[in-house]
Amino acid sequence: MVEVHEIGEGIYILSTYLKENQISVASFLILDEKPTLIETGTMQAAKNFTPEIEKIIPPEKISYILVTHEHLDHMGGLPEYISEAYNAETIAHRYTKAQLGFMGIVGKTILTEGGETIQLGKRKIEIIHAPIETAGTTIFNLQPDGILFTGDYFGQLTEEKWTLHPQSTEELIKKITELHQGLGYTQQDIKTYLSPLRKKPLKIIAPSHGSIIQKDLKQVIETTLKTNLKPAKKGTLWSKIFGT
Repeated sequence: MVEVHEIGEGIYILSTYLKENQISVASFLILDEKPTLIETGTMQAAKNFTPEIEKIIPPEKISYILVTHEHLDHMGGLPEYISEAYNAETIAHRYTKAQLGFMGIVGKTILTEGGETIQLGKRKIEIIHAPIETAGTTIFNLQPDGILFTGDYFGQLTEEKWTLHPQSTEELIKKITELHQGLGYTQQDIKTYLSPLRKKPLKIIAPSHGSIIQKDLKQVIETTLKTNLKPAKKGTLWSKIFGT
């Protein structure tokens, strides 16, 4: 089942819960002079999302499709979307070029370095290179709305169905920690690439997994920066999903 919510004026989250993986996968649609889709999810998620997008906007009017990084739960749906949003340009970091090629995504692509700004109309997106998880990982900062699309960062696994809002900040932080432990990156990487977010005028953090974050943003960011990323222990949610 697909859930669609408007999280800002003309900004939508489309999310589906993968029960077998105990994780939700989301895409985000931004309406402006140049309508933009952020994240494509899995191939199946994209197939489920497309009819919902058609209720909001004809897919052929989408100008840009942005992906945070090259994992299949974030860009696996690209072929499905491109077949419908055939006028759109794909925007991704240059380090994803090989993966895009393997998927047959060639031609209408914009490869970034990080630091660029994309003008959508009344809104703009700042591209932030944050190679913590993969070399090509980027974060997208939508202004003036103050929405940060973070991919895996600040995401959460959940044993229950996905909900738009977390029950409490404490529970949210616990679930963020569960997701990040065992991913293979270091606390120093987190500090290096996520510390600049402290200075951003943010109202919402929108990860591609789990609930969006609309309150206590400073506390969530600070706690994430200080989290001791120990390897996931046997019996944790991460180990249940990935067998570690």
